Amino acid sequence: TSDWSAPTFIGLGDGQDQTSPALAADEFGNLYLAYVVEQTGQVWMTARWTPFPGAPWFQPQQIDIGQTA
Repeated sequence: TSDWSAPTFIGLGDGQDQTSPALAADEFGNLYLAYVVEQTGQVWMTARWTPFPGAPWFQPQQIDIGQTA
């Protein structure tokens, strides 16, 4: 078993609202988090490889361009 860590800020810190989080894990215990930037509709994703103790979350990457003008 393991304990929960202190909360970690994962958003972009850009003053926009990151909403609709979706968390998933694979068979190896790796975690994947996707969320939507409300103002643009962009979808971003980050991951954390849990087999490595104290592993950080990867820098979020945009995976969908969102709304177009």
